[in-house]
Amino acid sequence: MKRKIFVLALMAVVIAMSFCLSGCGKNENDPEIIETDISVYDDILNELYELIDSEGETYDAKEGEIGVWEAILTIGKDKAISRVGYTIEDISGDKTPELIIGAIKDASADNQIGSDIYAVYTYADGEVHCVLEGVYRSRYSYMGDGSFLYQGSSGVGYYIFGTYHISEDGMTLECNDYYFTYEEDETFTKFGYYHNTTGEFDKEAAEKLDITQDEFWQLEEDYIKEVKTIKLTPFSEYEYTGEGVDKDKTPAQVEAQWAEDGLEDYAEYDEFTADTYEPQSRILFTTDKSVKDFNVLALTPEDADDEGNITFSEESVYSLETLNPDRPLAVNLTFMGSIPGYGISYIDNDGSTKRFIVELSGKDGSLLMNEF
Repeated sequence: MKRKIFVLALMAVVIAMSFCLSGCGKNENDPEIIETDISVYDDILNELYELIDSEGETYDAKEGEIGVWEAILTIGKDKAISRVGYTIEDISGDKTPELIIGAIKDASADNQIGSDIYAVYTYADGEVHCVLEGVYRSRYSYMGDGSFLYQGSSGVGYYIFGTYHISEDGMTLECNDYYFTYEEDETFTKFGYYHNTTGEFDKEAAEKLDITQDEFWQLEEDYIKEVKTIKLTPFSEYEYTGEGVDKDKTPAQVEAQWAEDGLEDYAEYDEFTADTYEPQSRILFTTDKSVKDFNVLALTPEDADDEGNITFSEESVYSLETLNPDRPLAVNLTFMGSIPGYGISYIDNDGSTKRFIVELSGKDGSLLMNEF
């Protein structure tokens, strides 16, 4: 009977302890864990999509965007749209999903993954915060469970690597280990190896390691082996919800018509005179979608094949940053004989460059645009 009473008493204690762990001692002022609506990251994702679409031209040093901007400049917009990706998941364990931006290793693979991280964002206190920003000279690689390998440089001879993890509240990076090289004297011919756990690039705040150069680099290699990949969605698949980008990639319809037939339909237009020979023609170029880098080309025949197809050299004589649907371009020029003297080029909204010869039909004298 005593044994039975003891067992029942022990069970009561366990139950009471379990109750206290889940509820006892909870301060009514403690913050509640709230499931975050991932739409809080829409503005960041839209801005990054716009940055890629602009080919980095509108870059204004926003926090968290430098790594993506460097990628655009290195590989170009057409590749960056499929080689830069994102995922939203809780990697810190605080029940609030983080937004992770990273580089996709192989854009053609079915399973698009990466380990190099450009930025990590979290949501707290009603705002989105940038927790981590990786750039070319100070880069981060994912190690799983909210941890990252850091590799960087602070100048010639100064090399740094170490590991960090996202804090429990998801708001900051905390250092686990921080290794770096530092000169031993003013000659800069000999360097020592140092370690601390504070992330300070200061040999006075670090322990000098009694190791060889090979042993120092082996420490880094051991960390590199722990790097893991994370599944990313390329920005080419992102459903853009902003207002600054036209995601409809169907080709623009750029047309040429006689100005007197269509100019009255527009309140504003640009105008350019290509030459002053007679008889003058006035051509109106219109588009149903905005196109970039619109150029009027002066064409010079260079060669012709047996079938009469002419090869031209070209020179831009006038350019517009953008030809817009509500603001066409009127061009004054002269058609001299049967060999075309002018054309146009522009970058379509799918990123491709289009070139057209502008000429007159030999049948009825109507305007024709033939791609070349």
